[in-house]
Amino acid sequence: MLQPETTSGRPRPDLFELQQEYDWASMEQMFIADAACPPIPTPTRNGTYYIWNRETLRQVKSDTRSPEGAFNRVQHLFGNGTFDCVSRGLEEPIDRETESEFATLFSADEEARNALRHHILLAREKRVADLYADAGFTETGAATAWSSSGSAVPLTDIKTGIDSLTDSAGVAAQQITMIIPLADYNELITTDQVNDKVKYTYARTDGIQPAYLPADTLAGMLGIRRVVVGDASYNAAGQGLTASISRFWTAGTIYLAVLAEPDNPSRRAMSAFRRYYWQQFTGQGGAPYFEEYPEYNTDSRIIRARLNDDPVQTAETDLMVYALSSDA
Repeated sequence: MLQPETTSGRPRPDLFELQQEYDWASMEQMFIADAACPPIPTPTRNGTYYIWNRETLRQVKSDTRSPEGAFNRVQHLFGNGTFDCVSRGLEEPIDRETESEFATLFSADEEARNALRHHILLAREKRVADLYADAGFTETGAATAWSSSGSAVPLTDIKTGIDSLTDSAGVAAQQITMIIPLADYNELITTDQVNDKVKYTYARTDGIQPAYLPADTLAGMLGIRRVVVGDASYNAAGQGLTASISRFWTAGTIYLAVLAEPDNPSRRAMSAFRRYYWQQFTGQGGAPYFEEYPEYNTDSRIIRARLNDDPVQTAETDLMVYALSSDA
């Protein structure tokens, strides 16, 4: 792992190692930013990236050469944009006396790391969810609102979106990821269409109950790469006020998207979104990096979590994303 070159703090790779197991669990259960906006390392703070467009992907060029003539030539056209990684981080002080007093109850380092990691990932989730919400995708309504469980046909709605996306982007369904808010997922699995599919096909072989349909089984049912459920929430009220819980991924909009694998570092990998992270000031795989420094006037150690990134849209709007509304 590359270490940040900084004179303001002593690197703490041990805290990064401590976070890995916790981060893995949270990514699977709550945070989906890396699946929705796959991380990609960069050795520089800013630079240029490809923007995939229709001219590059879907035009058929004549490859016939006339006798004694020249071969036809093609010029791959693509747009471009610029990323500019932003320095991000949070700190927590650990008072030495307090640490000593409660040392038998908990590890101050680990508690600080967990809290800092949680807040860093919350902010990252919001950036990615906002990036999708603000991209200006054309949203297609469902044939029947999914809330009408007896007549809704979510599998049909999604299949229509998959077919549209494979046509526009020229990819196989196996390259598509579905991003679905928790509320929409819960509506989907209660519809008669899904229940019948599970009862007469999957329940017989896998023993699956419709009410507990796993996301990976739904992905197999649809023939796509994966289904990720956006269920992370946050308190939108200010500190000291009555809690106002909101979800990052707004109910009512489902995204079908061509996305690179989260561990694919290639800039040429087809992906509607990427999150560029500056390796020098970010942990491995785009995760938070930890360091510490002393604060002598308060007799404390300061634990810092930091990363340096910029999530960007890397494909022409509606080319690699199909936005589906669960409302008719």
